[in-house]
Amino acid sequence: MDLKRDKDQDAECEKITAVLLKSRTGEFDLESILFLKLRGLGIHDLGCIGECMNLERLDLSGNNITNLAPISSLRLLTVLNLSANRISNLEPLHSCDSLQNLNLAGNIISSIENLHYLQSLKKLENIRLKDNTYNYTNPVCRNASYRIIVLEMFPTIKTLDGERVVGRGSDLYQLCKDIDDTIKAGLYKNGQLIERPDCKPWVEDTYWEIKRSNNAIIEEAYKQFNDVLHECRLLNNRATHASRVVGALKKETPQPRTFIRGMHTVTLIPGDGIGPEISTAVMKIFEAAKAPIQWEERNVTAIQGPGGRWMIPPDAKESMDRNKIGLKGPLKTPIAAGHPSMNLLLRKTFDLYANVRPCVSIEGYKTPYTDVNLVTIRENTEGEYSGIEHVIVDGVVQSIKLITEQASQRIAEYAFEYARNNQRASVTAVHKANIMRMSDGLFLRKCREAAEKHKDVKFTEMYLDTVCLNMVQDPTQFDVLVMPNLYGDILSDLCAGLIGGLGVTPSGNIGANGVAIFESVHGTAPDIAGKDMANPTALLLSAVMMLRHMGLHGHAKNIETACFDTIRDKKVLTGDLGGNSKCSEFTEAICQRVRDTD
Repeated sequence: MDLKRDKDQDAECEKITAVLLKSRTGEFDLESILFLKLRGLGIHDLGCIGECMNLERLDLSGNNITNLAPISSLRLLTVLNLSANRISNLEPLHSCDSLQNLNLAGNIISSIENLHYLQSLKKLENIRLKDNTYNYTNPVCRNASYRIIVLEMFPTIKTLDGERVVGRGSDLYQLCKDIDDTIKAGLYKNGQLIERPDCKPWVEDTYWEIKRSNNAIIEEAYKQFNDVLHECRLLNNRATHASRVVGALKKETPQPRTFIRGMHTVTLIPGDGIGPEISTAVMKIFEAAKAPIQWEERNVTAIQGPGGRWMIPPDAKESMDRNKIGLKGPLKTPIAAGHPSMNLLLRKTFDLYANVRPCVSIEGYKTPYTDVNLVTIRENTEGEYSGIEHVIVDGVVQSIKLITEQASQRIAEYAFEYARNNQRASVTAVHKANIMRMSDGLFLRKCREAAEKHKDVKFTEMYLDTVCLNMVQDPTQFDVLVMPNLYGDILSDLCAGLIGGLGVTPSGNIGANGVAIFESVHGTAPDIAGKDMANPTALLLSAVMMLRHMGLHGHAKNIETACFDTIRDKKVLTGDLGGNSKCSEFTEAICQRVRDTD
């Protein structure tokens, strides 16, 4: 296969541009690109490749490159494939001091002197100037002493032209080469390989045994090795114990509660601003639907307990602890020094670790998108919203992003279980592990582990910025998306915008110990509070989510259908839905449709 003739890739382009790089990687910031493959594109001008300052692996094989100058700024590059180009001058590579693997086969390097530019690359381990597989070479390889000279120039390299020159791997290579030479010699006849007395086992029987020595230095090294081995075993035991603890926590991860027939008590937190109005609307619709729900109303404002710690009122906490299920209107957070976000306080109080927000297009409510049907699942308890901030010096503030294995595993497992239980086909993990390799890397690793346990659900992983780009281009490609806290806060609102805004988007928060709070996620709208102008749709659809969580699917379906039919009919709509009706009129229209279904 000749890479220069491989036209299975994109159409030929002469110069590397920012547009090309962004289209190939999905990265808007060129410094975020870590791996890049541009094979067989006919490139002869490296253009802006030097702006990819954090690039670690680069494949430019099968192009028409002659000038390597732009590569000189890639100080973090470890793997570089330049095979099948038209390169003769290697001088720009001398500054790529992280380079470990370099493929130059199939170019026009003619002199040994040109290789001297590579001698400054102290980490270089593998060099290839010819490749017999593809019949690639360089003029310099015709020198009868080429191999000896190169090995003298680079005494620390491990591999030259694909052949190991140091280490025990060379024995294995030689064994494979003997087999290959035998076959090439035509000695493989009638399905049998003719015995060759000169072919011997490639290692002796005692090869793998640890050899003791009287040398004091070796003895000390052997002792230290055993000490390290012992420490590794201790660490393994601790890891096993930690795994069991996580497993126990996983078993405690709450599943949707099973509710028996009869009346169910739900804690109602009306909230602030328009909260009481839309809460009243929901209660009226539930009454019309004869939903078996009785409401236990509680007001929630942050109070300071002993030691100045912020907390919700005890009667509200006791109500939630007892009822387990809550419905919450919008809450305002007082603008005062040290006053916590009320929503954040609720999440932490009840360990509401999963925010679930379905975004489904509503028939009759016109938006630029008509077929959105996805669910965002957001880790709700940590990340940038852990609230860990401090001043380092005047004018410099540090905020800590906290990611834990237990929380990442819990949200990943929940996302896959949600997809399976709701007949969803795929889960996409949204991350930035290319930049935050440890924190987002841990989150992504837990998602991959969960995917291994749920083979029936398709799993993909995608950078946050790429998801945002693709989401506004074609949201139908997504199904269930799971992500850390901050990304979820942003992306869930973006998705809500696709279907008409937060005023028509439901939301639920699933917590530990069987607690769940469903809520409208829009603001308190104090400018229209008390004027009978509010739209109760978001809180109503959140209440429908609550009914499904409780297993009351029949009542949920009746109320949801009545709401959607009212919107589709377009006769009685609040102002934000395109009508001029009052909140009470919109509520009564839904109530009438609910009664008509009885």
